[in-house]
Amino acid sequence: MTPIRGYPVIVLGVAFLTWLVCGIAITYTRGLPPLSPQVRLAHLPPLDLARVGITPAEAAYKGSLEVDPTGLVLVMIMDRPAYRFSGREPATVFADTGDRLVELGPAGTERIAAEFMNLPQERVHDAGVRNDLHEIKVDDDAHTQLYVSAKTGEVVGLTTRRSRALAWLPVPVFANGSDGDIGGETLNLSAFGGIDVNALSYVLEGPAPKEIGFLRIEGAPYFLVSGVRDVPLLITTKSQSGENLLHLDEQAVLEIRREPFSAESLVSHVRQAIPGTPIVESAVLTQYDSYYQPKSASRPLPVLRIKLDDPDKTWIYIDPRTSQVILRQTRMERIERWIYPTFCEYIRCQ
Repeated sequence: MTPIRGYPVIVLGVAFLTWLVCGIAITYTRGLPPLSPQVRLAHLPPLDLARVGITPAEAAYKGSLEVDPTGLVLVMIMDRPAYRFSGREPATVFADTGDRLVELGPAGTERIAAEFMNLPQERVHDAGVRNDLHEIKVDDDAHTQLYVSAKTGEVVGLTTRRSRALAWLPVPVFANGSDGDIGGETLNLSAFGGIDVNALSYVLEGPAPKEIGFLRIEGAPYFLVSGVRDVPLLITTKSQSGENLLHLDEQAVLEIRREPFSAESLVSHVRQAIPGTPIVESAVLTQYDSYYQPKSASRPLPVLRIKLDDPDKTWIYIDPRTSQVILRQTRMERIERWIYPTFCEYIRCQ
């Protein structure tokens, strides 16, 4: 058979086009691979709830936050409980004293990185700041690099020598948005009072949580507890009197919400969060599709899939149990799923 002379040219052309597309994508995502919720949670220490001395509203006041946050979590930072606010004014306020975390220098980011990696501080080294992120080099076998926010102290990215090498093939490492609130609704901080540690421990019946997310769903306050079970737990009260969620009395008892939110209410929430963006399709999936795969317990079923008619043709997968976004995928990321099925799945599972 006569060989096709143009075949090598075609192969090289496809490779070049792929490289170009990957380069553009990495440029617009700052080249930062996503830190999966499972990896991030595994590195977090248990919360010391007994040291939480102020409410979220008090923390916002003491931290001089000028705008209402759209997201809030309670985590440990530098061995202290801290409220991390997200939205137009991201900030971290320590929950024991109300002191706001100022912009971090090398010493602070090295301490955070050492705690995250569970290593002595002399084995992590601040390599400078880029786009408000400190790059931290770790002395370990994987040649790990961490990326820490200078403003909030959050570890937002992690790479190893292997993942950086694969990125030069090029294998695209698009940042799938995942594991977060639908957004679009500010929190009513006054609805969250002081945490009753005993009541929370009683309902969880397990180890101390690693993270508590404060949520407002359909106008009601909830908090999302992570690090106790394989999946996050949505906590509410039996009381419907409008009292503070965590300010307990004889009529207000904490409980785990087990009933899922309706698909109609979740679709309505998405419409409110992104007004002007048409929803092409919404469906409750009881089986995995080609893009939503069972990598871990963080990919539960059933799941609500919503297809948006935005410029990126985004698909959103929402857990009806918690109303949280499990996965966001753009059209480019779905194309990637078919071009690089083996490499991409290998990288993301690390």
